[in-house]
Amino acid sequence: MKDVIFDLGKVLVDWDPRHLFVSHLGIPAAEAERFLTDVCSPEWHIEFDRGRRFEDGVELLLDSHSSHRRLIETYVSEWPRMFAGPIESTVAHLYALHERGVRIHALSNYPPQQIRFLYERFEFMRLFHTVVISGLLRVAKPDPEIFRRMLIDIDAGSCVFIDDREENVAAASAAGISAIHFTPDQGPDRLAQLLASI
Repeated sequence: MKDVIFDLGKVLVDWDPRHLFVSHLGIPAAEAERFLTDVCSPEWHIEFDRGRRFEDGVELLLDSHSSHRRLIETYVSEWPRMFAGPIESTVAHLYALHERGVRIHALSNYPPQQIRFLYERFEFMRLFHTVVISGLLRVAKPDPEIFRRMLIDIDAGSCVFIDDREENVAAASAAGISAIHFTPDQGPDRLAQLLASI
């Protein structure tokens, strides 16, 4: 029986900074999109996933985007509001695998300063046999090194990895891991089909 490795964001949890800026703060969607593209960009955010401290990332942006100080600081101070909650359909499969005795693991690009929040907010985090967080290793998907470290940590004969990003699935496959590209909009039945052979 194969071990199963889950990504967290957009597979098991509904994380999106738009939940904070649009849904909570009420910023118009187009304005929020510009801010998340030009200021708190994905390229800036990924450095948190590689271990950069929040306060260092904020200071870096304030040098060139001081007019956006309040929103930049809110990006890190209101981190929990970027989470709409668990993706129940996928979490149901997680519990089903656990009940079958399948070892389940998590591999996520995620900043180390907010790990405690995950365990406080999401009860299913306690089901994982192993949790590998990129920020603690200072290396993020799709870097091959994080998959090598994952394989060492779980010490499994065979495993399958589920992720919402195709580049991460390709990198896992190149590392010798059976990998599945899955997004919740494909529906729970699709994931059931993909997991049926495990």
